[in-house]
Amino acid sequence: MKTKPFDCVEMKRRIQQEMAEEEARLGREETERRRAAWKESSPSPLARWWRTLARTEDESATTVLREEPPKT
Repeated sequence: MKTKPFDCVEMKRRIQQEMAEEEARLGREETERRRAAWKESSPSPLARWWRTLARTEDESATTVLREEPPKT
């Protein structure tokens, strides 16, 4: 079985370059809006992970707010 070489550092560099070009073309505000919309609606594993992480953070914040202050 032949394996195809995979350079994860090169992939990371290429993706970061694409993201920088996108931001230069669209502006920071529009880029952030589009990325937020993607995270909210994309079926990709990464977007699903972001949504799970956001829910976990929301639940943690709610838990902290419900805790009673320490008794003195």
